[in-house]
Amino acid sequence: MSNGSMRCPRCTKYFLEPRKLMCEVEVDYCKSCKGIWFDCDELEKISDVAIRKLRSSGDARDTDLACPRCDDRTLRASHYPQTFVTMDTCDACHGLWLDGGEFKEVVAVRSHLRETGELQEYAPVTGFKGSLLRFIEESIEALWSPG
Repeated sequence: MSNGSMRCPRCTKYFLEPRKLMCEVEVDYCKSCKGIWFDCDELEKISDVAIRKLRSSGDARDTDLACPRCDDRTLRASHYPQTFVTMDTCDACHGLWLDGGEFKEVVAVRSHLRETGELQEYAPVTGFKGSLLRFIEESIEALWSPG
């Protein structure tokens, strides 16, 4: 839950304020830059098109933003799956920062993907582990496919 004393990772001089969104989930919001901090798994409670169990991807890069929850941890930037939105996540507390307007963009794009039958519920596994899992899946499919 929100504690009201976290600094905005983008503005740094402003404190995040608690704000209730859908389903009575309280997130932390910056009045200045309009960014939103989601504690672990809050986004999936708010939006039915959110990626489940979202974590930073293998291609994540360090940013100059500090985690508002952990304070001394650096947020890592990567793309929100199936969108062009850059999300900033904390590997320690698994919180997620979206800049102003990005929450609406994620919901709009992923809602459209659901309507077209292309929505992925879980983030793809990346890196060596992802490659290995895809190889295993393809091998199993080849064994079971007639022909």
